[in-house]
Amino acid sequence: DLHHLVLSFRSDDYHALGSTEKQRRAALKETTRAAMERLEAALNADRISWAASVHLNTENPHVHIAMQKEFLNKDLE
Repeated sequence: DLHHLVLSFRSDDYHALGSTEKQRRAALKETTRAAMERLEAALNADRISWAASVHLNTENPHVHIAMQKEFLNKDLE
């Protein structure tokens, strides 16, 4: 079982992430990793298994994240 999350950005915000496409994609990946670290902390999770994919095929650049529903918290529950 998976959760499907989407981080969506306005085009203006995406372009403000860097002056080149390479910089913007790198910043988008860093933002995604930071968001998942914050989610892990909020859930008191030891580690969440997830994978993400950047999509630039729509008006709003976005990241699809697939996250396993089951994880252990820091108390091993």
